[in-house]
Amino acid sequence: MRSFRNSLIRRLPTLAGALALGIGVASTALTGEPRPSAGPVPYFPLAVGNYWTYRCSVDGEHQFTKTVRLVSASARDNVQYFRAELRIKKDKPLVYYLFTDVEGHVFSVPNPSRDGSEPLITAAPKAGEHVGTWTVAGGERIDTPALKQVDAVRIENFDRDDPQITAERRMEWRGRYYARDVGLLVEADGLGGECVLTQYHVRTR
Repeated sequence: MRSFRNSLIRRLPTLAGALALGIGVASTALTGEPRPSAGPVPYFPLAVGNYWTYRCSVDGEHQFTKTVRLVSASARDNVQYFRAELRIKKDKPLVYYLFTDVEGHVFSVPNPSRDGSEPLITAAPKAGEHVGTWTVAGGERIDTPALKQVDAVRIENFDRDDPQITAERRMEWRGRYYARDVGLLVEADGLGGECVLTQYHVRTR
């Protein structure tokens, strides 16, 4: 469905936050001055040449495939920025930048500066921890074409499993799943949209 494809594109990092699912303003714990990370970023490896390919579907019906690549790195004000390009088919890539702070938290930003930066994932996510306006739900084991069964951490805009949530509210749910030393595995929403990792290549540096 073109409307689903367009809605995903509108929510990409250059426009709203994280990959295809927007996130909000940084939490207090993540608003310190960004500086280069002292070591590898466990839940979102950043290195030139890393890439992730996702199969995006609605209710299990394939709609399109997208690939995110880290194509270059540059330094500005003592911060290393990784240029990310998200491409769907032969469309012009959507460009944004990723960087880490000294604690290893990963941020997305439209341009290589600190203005408008939004947190994607912390270095060691824990249940109940806030990532911007999202919350870490905890760990679970999931299946993906790229990795089969793997331990992942889910972050979400609200508690999907809350029995008090109405059916209408549940359709507004959004979630992302990260795996250690891999990055983003799955992004999904309450309307049946899902992008699942099918292929990747990462190194920590």
